[in-house]
Amino acid sequence: MERRLTEIIGPADSYKVKVYGSTATMLKGKLSSMDIHGTGVRLKNGFFLDDLVVHMDDVRFDTHKSEMKSVGATAFRARLSRSR
Repeated sequence: MERRLTEIIGPADSYKVKVYGSTATMLKGKLSSMDIHGTGVRLKNGFFLDDLVVHMDDVRFDTHKSEMKSVGATAFRARLSRSR
């Protein structure tokens, strides 16, 4: 997942991902929630984020393609850098 974040959001000094849900539902492609914390994130549009925190609820994904299918709700917080 952390490798895919580099492709989706952009490269970062680090990404940490935590997933929540039972093993049985994860094997079926469902997570109750997922948290992403990125530091030193370089967005594709050239912006630099010192800190990015994303929380997603009710995540569905394709287990064969390793692609996200849907998300029930998403909230994020970001701190934009003044320089880099």
